[in-house]
Amino acid sequence: MRGPSPDIDATIDDLVESLDDPEDYVRRALDNLHAEARKEPNSRLTIGIMGYGVYPNYKIDTPIDLKKLDMQYMAPSKIFSGRTHQELVDLSSVRDERWSAASTSLVELQALLGNLRKRKKQISNEKKRF
Repeated sequence: MRGPSPDIDATIDDLVESLDDPEDYVRRALDNLHAEARKEPNSRLTIGIMGYGVYPNYKIDTPIDLKKLDMQYMAPSKIFSGRTHQELVDLSSVRDERWSAASTSLVELQALLGNLRKRKKQISNEKKRF
């Protein structure tokens, strides 16, 4: 389903209806976020808002608190293809990407996947009744 470009503060949750395969997309994004969260528990996922939200690219940021400098430092983002969920090494294809102002935590993404699976199960059960 193709919709309008995502809002400036969109998250994956806002794009569920426009994703080509919501459960697969969220599961694979969750796998990548989980891998980063094992290294840095505060890692956050931010979606790109350039296209129509069918396969949005996303980045994972890992904030590091540098108390000695009395500021927060953001390690370089890892950027992933929304189609393949592979980390993009050649960033020339996303150099003009605009990123959402909002981000998603590991817990929020886990909850979204649970809700998608619950909804899918409910729909399946309703079809069995008819």
